[in-house]
Amino acid sequence: MAPYHHQALSKTLYRTLLRSTKHYTSPRNGPILSSLLYRSGSDDEVDYTAEKHVVSKTDETSSSTHQDIDDLIHAEEARDLSKPYKELLEQRKKREASDEEGDLISETGRGLDASTSEERLHTFLYRGLLKEIIGTHAHMNFPFQAEQGEDNVMTRLKDVIRREFKGSDDSLSKTYSGKIRRDTAFSALKELQKKLTWAETLGLNLDDDGSQSREIDNLVAKGVVRLPLNPTSAYLKTGTFLVAHPLLTGCFAKSVICILQHTESQSIGEEDDGEHMGGTYGLIVNKPLKIGVPNHDSNQSRDRTLREVIRYDCLPEGIKLAFGDNRVRNGGPVNMSMQMIRTSTIDEEEKWKLGGTVLSMVGDGCSVEDVKDEVTSTAMDTDSAIYFGGDIIKAAQAVIDNGIQEENFSFIAGASCWEPGQLENEIKKGYWIPCAGPPDIAFSGSCVVNGAENMSVADSSLWVSTMASLGEQEGRMAQIIEDFVEYDENGLPCDEF
Repeated sequence: MAPYHHQALSKTLYRTLLRSTKHYTSPRNGPILSSLLYRSGSDDEVDYTAEKHVVSKTDETSSSTHQDIDDLIHAEEARDLSKPYKELLEQRKKREASDEEGDLISETGRGLDASTSEERLHTFLYRGLLKEIIGTHAHMNFPFQAEQGEDNVMTRLKDVIRREFKGSDDSLSKTYSGKIRRDTAFSALKELQKKLTWAETLGLNLDDDGSQSREIDNLVAKGVVRLPLNPTSAYLKTGTFLVAHPLLTGCFAKSVICILQHTESQSIGEEDDGEHMGGTYGLIVNKPLKIGVPNHDSNQSRDRTLREVIRYDCLPEGIKLAFGDNRVRNGGPVNMSMQMIRTSTIDEEEKWKLGGTVLSMVGDGCSVEDVKDEVTSTAMDTDSAIYFGGDIIKAAQAVIDNGIQEENFSFIAGASCWEPGQLENEIKKGYWIPCAGPPDIAFSGSCVVNGAENMSVADSSLWVSTMASLGEQEGRMAQIIEDFVEYDENGLPCDEF
């Protein structure tokens, strides 16, 4: 193709890309659409701006670049939150050790034809620009993060496009060939269009004039407020709730987790490299364990009870009688032990002495700008307190003797656990937002909403309401994602192609 054709194509691409950013930078829908731009995180260890990654236009088979592209944690593994990051790195090292000497990616770069080299460099450039736009440490952003500050996702999207086409000195693509730059621009345009299509499929009204605002206000969970991300001590404490990003998949999708315990890393060996203990322990509170209903279609299910979760012959008679019909929630993928959460008045606790730990409310009455360091009263509109743990045998006897109501107890099987530093890292990646809220949310799996007096919502609707507490855009995004379960290629991470 003649040079002037290349220039005309580049100008057309530039104008089309800028037009495509119109919806992504609009005040009404921009924060939501920008939050649909996310990456798999498989390239976290690659520094795309480092001098060693600069590729000459005439030497597009640089072996170091090829090695860096393939020297990544696989996308599927990077999103597997059930495994610590260290374990994923170990898996990658094992794969490296087993690579044969004649592999496609070798130290000399032999075996690479021109088309393979070009494709890899295009992928490398695209990933680098995507990482810059979404955030160096972030895999995904909540809508408030996408528009927060002057240098936000919405601003960077347009600024990066302008910078790269102008060929500024700080342009990431300045050393790449024109064809690779155009291919990268085409990939970016395709991805922006895919996410717009997905948003419309989800039901986002791109021409919304703000009429949904009142509806979202009615969904806001009372007493739930966002906690600051710095310092980490503001949220790494008992009673904090973690709200999952709408795009998080797997067992943690659309989940609300209550932190029950956090301890800093402690060495228990004599030397510095001894075994380390500590981490974070919590429970998903908005997901009942389900069981299929006989003689109904596959979509029919009901909540499982304690007698159905634990082998009936393993349950003491008193527990069967008192709690056998209590529903059980799914607390997470780790360790299928049973956790008891209860509500109790001071008089009841004094009489029955069931034990356990009080679940305090973090930063009662706090705002994002002004969070109290200390925990405060567990009660909002009642003199009852929420406890987790305790003596289940004594609790069963108290129910049998009509001293405490059966409804004052709830049970959760399984847990959600993080190694020291792992949760903080996931929050930096954008998987969770920490919030303060009424401890009763952990007990009941439900919350009171603004829409009506004493109206409460539970399960997946609890997640929507806590999202709405983060902001109107979060509430709108949660609404369109809540019931979406079908696979849609347009909804894959932007770096999966």
